[in-house]
Parts: sequence; C-alpha cells; structure tokens
Amino acid sequence: MESTPYKGLSADEVLRRREQYGTNALVTHQKQSAVLVFLNEFRNPITIVLLGAALIALATGASVSGGLIICIVLISAILDFAISYRSQKAAQALAKRVSPKALVMRDGQQVTVPREAIVPGDIVVLAAGSIIPADGTMVTSETLFINEAALTGESLPVEKRNGESVYMGSDVVSGEGIMEVTAIGRQTKFAAIALLLTERERPSEFERGIRRFSVFLTRVIIILVICIFLINASLKHDIISSLIFSLALAVGLTPDLLPVIIAINLSRASLRMSTKGVIVKKLSAIENFGSMDILCTDKTGTLTEGTIVLVKYLDGAGATSEQVLEAAYVSSVLKGAAKTPLDAAIVAREAFPIERYKKINEIPFDFDRKRDTMVVGREGAAPLVITKGAPEAVLGICKITPEARAQAQTLFESLSGDGYRVIAVA
Repeated sequence: MESTPYKGLSADEVLRRREQYGTNALVTHQKQSAVLVFLNEFRNPITIVLLGAALIALATGASVSGGLIICIVLISAILDFAISYRSQKAAQALAKRVSPKALVMRDGQQVTVPREAIVPGDIVVLAAGSIIPADGTMVTSETLFINEAALTGESLPVEKRNGESVYMGSDVVSGEGIMEVTAIGRQTKFAAIALLLTERERPSEFERGIRRFSVFLTRVIIILVICIFLINASLKHDIISSLIFSLALAVGLTPDLLPVIIAINLSRASLRMSTKGVIVKKLSAIENFGSMDILCTDKTGTLTEGTIVLVKYLDGAGATSEQVLEAAYVSSVLKGAAKTPLDAAIVAREAFPIERYKKINEIPFDFDRKRDTMVVGREGAAPLVITKGAPEAVLGICKITPEARAQAQTLFESLSGDGYRVIAVA
C-alpha cells in the first residue's frame, strides 16, 4: 500500500511505550558464558566418580594415578564442550542472519524498523513477503493470505479479513493489508510456544542409563572397599596400610577411559551429522536419535523446508499423465485469485505453452466447494473447464463409471497412506 490514512505513533509515544512494554524480543532464557558451559560438563555422574577417585589417589600419595585420571576427565570435558559450544554458536549465528524488519507508520511516514523496535499500538503495513512482527488485529485487508505453518503446522495459507487476528511467526503469502499491534515479545502466541521448547529438559534414557551405572559402580566400589579394608585390617592388624590398599583398589576399579570413549564416539557422530547440515546442540541427543525404531512426525512439509513440491501426476488408473499435469498447469498459471503453495508447486514442476489458452471465467477456491474452476478457451477447439481441488469434492461431481470412481478412490487412499497430499484435476 503506497499510502494509508493512518498516521501511526509519534516518536515520543514510541519511546514511552517501549519503556512501558519493553522490546519486541523473544528472550526465553539467559545465555550461559563459555565458562559456565564448560563447568556444566563436570556434572556428569561418571565424571564425579572419577574426580572422587582422583582426589583419593592424590590423598594417598598416588599422584601419577590421580594426575592421569584428572587429565582423562579434562580431555573428555574439553571434547564435549568443544562440540556443544560450537553448535550453540552456530545456532546463534543462524539466528543473527535472520533479522526481520517491518514497515510501520511513524509520525505519518512509512519507515522500516527492526522487529525489536515494534511497540503495542504500532500500525504495520503488510504486503506479499512481509513477516508478521508481532501479534495484532487487521485494520484493512485486501485478499490477504497468511501462512501460519509455524504456529498451526498447516501449510496452506489462511485468508485474513478486517478485524481478524494475525500472529508473530507467520508471513504474508499474497495480498496486502494494515495491522495494529496488540502484543509484543513474551506476550505473543509465538513466545508461548517458544517458552515450552525451552523448559528444563528431562534426562534422556541415555543419561539415565549413565546415572544408573554410576550409582551402581559407586555402590560396588564402596562395598568392596569396606569389605577388603575390614578383612585386610583383621588379618594384618595394620589399619593405615589396609586403608591405603583399599583406596588404591577403589581408584583401580573406576573406569578411567569411559568418559573419553563416550565423548569421542558421540563427537564423531556429531561431526558426521554436521556434514549433512545438522547442528547437534547436545551430544547425548545423538544416542537417543540412534536408538529410535520409529520416528513419528506430523506435517512433514512444514517441519522440513515449509514448501510443497509436486512429485507425481497420475491418471485415474495410476499411470503418469502429461495431460493431467498440463491441465493443472494451465489452471494455476491463469488463476486470477490468490495463488496457493499448491499452485506454485504445479507451475514450478514443468512449463507448457500457455499462448493458446485464454481465460474466459473463473470460480475461485472456497472451503465449501473445496475446489476451484477455470473456463479457458483454446485455439481451434471448444472451451475447456478445468476443476482442481480435494479429491472427494472433485470425484463427487464427475460423471464416470462406478469402476473408474472406485479405482480413483483406491489410488487416492493409497497415495494418502504413503504421506502424499493429493489434489484431483478434472
């Protein structure tokens, strides 16, 4: 929108509201310094057992053994810290690369400001490609369609009319409009979801297993040390030498290299996954990932790239059909109403000569009909009516034999069962 009747907030009012409401930032937890991240590595139960054994060794004069154990613990902690901290920095770098801005009205002028500078009451101008900077209410809307996949998991855009709410984390697919900001930062719906993701994590099965093993090992060492000390002291009648011997045995029973072995294996897996573009923020998560038998997700399109790709184009019998693809392509290219990601996927799949087609009329998609209809003229041929939409809606209006209908329905159910989003073209 080149001009609007809304003047927006004044500079003084923006400053006052920023002091009252704070910045529009999703700060969910305080960042830990590198020192604290490194010190957290020593909270591992096995590490605690080994440090205890090292202290015992040093106290009993076995400085070489104690020093070796401490060196091994440090090597393990450094390996774990290096991978985890590097991953955190990589994730932070990715976040900094995405610096959303918004077009707002200030003192009667349209200005571009960072998302963090948005305050409640701001008037934000939206157009195709705009990212919703905060929660708000639509003031004006002209065929505005918004992608709310990050909030709802639904990849198809939603039309927003005057007075309807829009939320941070969504983006404008088509159309234009003006919104008034009603909530920023931690008060937004998106922040509520982000806070759920940053709650204190429960220990994984791998971590619980390490803890159980550490407790078991500690109990075994304590019982053996006490028993050997009592037996040795009763036989030799030398309490000091018996105590030193028992403590030396405790040091020998501790699995010195176990933390290093675990850290090296998890680090190697992390490095292999990094070559595939995967950032591992916590090394212990790798073992959980590897131990999965079945990984269940929903809305795979929005969990991956957020885009839809046309994979197959079939006739009712399940054979690849260029005629089906061309009909869908013509309908999507000539579509005058707001194009959806499905239309974009069809157009991106393959190009057909469009010059011989001319749009005569169009019935846009709506959620009652669950289909759109395009009437096109063709050079040297009768006009063609192309309808595409939900298979159940399209099949319901097709005059085909019961056998062909059953075959098409079976094909639809089979593709849906394989995880494909299916549209029908007639």
